[in-house]
Amino acid sequence: MSYFANNFSSPSYLVQDGLSKDSNQNWVKVAALICAGLGTIHNGLSVGVLTGKDLRRLSWSMYLIVVAVVDTIWLNIQGLDAFLQLQFEIKMEDTSPAGCKIFNYIFRFIVQCSNWILIAATFERLVFLFSPARARVYCRRIVACGVMSVIVIVLLAYNLREIFVWELSDDPSFKYETKFTCRPALNLTYFDATSNTTIYSALADGNHKLWAWSYLVIGSLLPFLVMVVLDATMIIRLVDIGKQVIKGKSGKMVKMSSVMKIQRSERTTNVIMMITCTILVMILMLPLMIMEVYILTGVMESDLTNRQSLDLKYGLQACDFMRLLAPALKFWVFSVTSSSYKFTCNKDYQITRYMVCGMPLY
Repeated sequence: MSYFANNFSSPSYLVQDGLSKDSNQNWVKVAALICAGLGTIHNGLSVGVLTGKDLRRLSWSMYLIVVAVVDTIWLNIQGLDAFLQLQFEIKMEDTSPAGCKIFNYIFRFIVQCSNWILIAATFERLVFLFSPARARVYCRRIVACGVMSVIVIVLLAYNLREIFVWELSDDPSFKYETKFTCRPALNLTYFDATSNTTIYSALADGNHKLWAWSYLVIGSLLPFLVMVVLDATMIIRLVDIGKQVIKGKSGKMVKMSSVMKIQRSERTTNVIMMITCTILVMILMLPLMIMEVYILTGVMESDLTNRQSLDLKYGLQACDFMRLLAPALKFWVFSVTSSSYKFTCNKDYQITRYMVCGMPLY
C-alpha cells in the first residue's frame, strides 16, 4: 500500500452522492490477494532452492534468501490488508491504535529493506565481475551477513519516527459519520469552502512534507538510481568481456578446460540474473514513484475535483499493485536466467521442475 494511496481517500459525502464507487475497485484488492498467495508460494520455493546444498554456500544466495523472506512478509501484509478490506471493509492499520503505528513502521521498513538488500546483492556481482580475485576475499557469507545487518539496523533506526507520528484518530473529512483513520498525529487539515467541510491533507504541513520526500528518496528514488548505475556498469562490463573472448578466439587460441568454461558460464548467468531482477523491480516501481513525485511537487486535493481526486486515488492503487508484482515474479526471473539456480531447482524439486523451472538440464 502506498502512503499517498492511503491518504487520498474519498470522504463519506462523496459516497452518499454516488461519486465514489469503491465496490467497483474491488478487482484491485482481489488481484492483490491472488498475487500475495502466488508470491508466497514462489518465494517459498526460492528459499527452498537457495538453501539447497549446491547454492547455500554462495554469498549471493544469502542475499536472495533474505530478500525472499522479506518479500514474503510484504506480500502477506498486503494480502491480509486486502482480505480485511474485502471482507470487513476496514484497513489493517485502522483496526487499533497499536496496529496503526506498527503497520506503518513495519511496512515502510520492509519496502526499503527489500530494495537495499537487492542492491547489495547486485553490487556483489559487480565486484565479482570486475575483480574475481578480490571477490573471493570480500564476497563471502560472513560479509553478506554483516552488510545485511547494517542495512537492517540503519533502516530500523531511520523509520522509528513512524511509531511516534502515526495515530488512530477521527477523520474530519467524513461529514455524515464518525470514522477513525490511521494518519499522522499532526495538524494536517484545512477548511474547504466549496464543500463546507474540513478536509485532511497529508502534505499540509511543511515538516511532514519534508519527511515524505525523505521516505520517497530512501525507499524509491535513490534505490532506482543506484540500480540503473549498477545495471549499466555490469552490462558494459559483460560487453567488454564478450569482445575480449571474440578477440582471443580470432587471434591467439586460448585453451580452457570444460570446468573453467562452466564456471564462467555460471558467473555470467548469475550476473544476468541480477540485472534482470533489478530491471524488473525498476519497471514495476517506476509508475508509483512518478505519481508520488507528482503529488509531492504540489498537487493538493483542494485543487482537484471530486472525480479527479478519486481517479488519482485509484491510479495510485493500480500503481501500488504493479509494485506488488515484483516480489511475486522474482522466482521466475531466477529460474529463467540463472543456470545454477535452474539446475538446483530441477534436481531438488523433481515434481515441480516442468511447471516452474522449464525443461530439465541434463
